Amino acid sequence: NFRLTLNECNGEFVAICEGDDYWTDPAKLQHQVDLLRSHPEFSMCWDDCEVVYEDGSRMAHALTGGPPAEYDFEDMLHRRVVIGPVGMIFRRSVVPLFPEGVLVFDWLLFLIVSRSAKIYFTGRTTSVYRRHSENWTRRISSAKAEFFLRLTEQCKQYFAPDNARDFDRWIAHSEADVCATKFAELDKPGFKEHYASVRELWEDRKSTRLNSSHTDISRMPSS
Repeated sequence: NFRLTLNECNGEFVAICEGDDYWTDPAKLQHQVDLLRSHPEFSMCWDDCEVVYEDGSRMAHALTGGPPAEYDFEDMLHRRVVIGPVGMIFRRSVVPLFPEGVLVFDWLLFLIVSRSAKIYFTGRTTSVYRRHSENWTRRISSAKAEFFLRLTEQCKQYFAPDNARDFDRWIAHSEADVCATKFAELDKPGFKEHYASVRELWEDRKSTRLNSSHTDISRMPSS
């Protein structure tokens, strides 16, 4: 639904409000549109959102947190800045037809938008993100870990070859998460399968760091 809807959008900007999330500030959209029109160097801006649980309690802090700030593609790639889609608005022109088969849209969308130009966090809180006990993102399981592994592999394919090596770091972490959950679930075959992948990925990363260094390791003392 997201892909089909986005591909039909032909306005100057696109804002997202999905599921049971909602906006709380009637000036949210106008403020964001004014900001983007006066700052063509930004491809997206987003406001913070308050997290509300099913019992009515609220998170002690907003989702992103912090003062206004600029971010770029490298920030999104390496830090995975927390963004609530309910608070974002972006230029339609910077997002091509969204690819089919994408498992979830948000992280890939953030990467696509930030690769075209810087993005801006306003520091304002103008929406609510509902979080309840059945939120899939709150569950811990090997199925969820394997899902995020596949998602990261999809993102790597989308940005390959330029940033393929950057995604290998996240893939290694995702493989490690799968290992941990397989171990907790007493799935010995699954653990062994992914443990081999983790070892291979981390050995490859270690080798890459050593080969890119100017240090002559052959002259270093062996201890």
